[in-house]
Amino acid sequence: AADSNADYRALHGPLAAPWWEQVPWRWVAFGLVTLAAAIALVLWWRARRGKAVPAAAAAAVPLEPRAEALAALAALRAQHLPEHGRFAEHAFRLGRILRRFLESTTAVTRPGDTTPELVTHLRVAGLEPDDLTRLSGLLRIWDGVKFAREPFTLEEAVRAERAIEAFLRRPPGPA
Repeated sequence: AADSNADYRALHGPLAAPWWEQVPWRWVAFGLVTLAAAIALVLWWRARRGKAVPAAAAAAVPLEPRAEALAALAALRAQHLPEHGRFAEHAFRLGRILRRFLESTTAVTRPGDTTPELVTHLRVAGLEPDDLTRLSGLLRIWDGVKFAREPFTLEEAVRAERAIEAFLRRPPGPA
């Protein structure tokens, strides 16, 4: 009966719309489509231009495996890893040089062979017993240095380099 005497809250202004309702989504979509079209056009133009231009650089002539291994050994010596006490890295790189040489010169070794597998494959390939004994010993020593952190000295590292160099410089045996 006395509704006209009731106290009402004070009048407030309208609330602002949330941000996702204030963004002009049509313009945003138009901008994204335009940007995607521009990127596609640039990629298409580069691909088209790239096909028309012949390759200017000549392919590198592959080195003979022995020369490549000797060059890698010289580069390893230039780094002076044993002198800095980095025997594990030195052993790893020497092993990699030897393994790559054996992979490229024998048809039986494969990348990823473990040391026992490599020795077995070299035995099957007919590697001389002295070489097989020397190389398998070096590979096992290097595995100990790399994985078990066995002690290694500068003299042993230099001896290992010389042994690998002597093996690489030897004339190839009969196929």
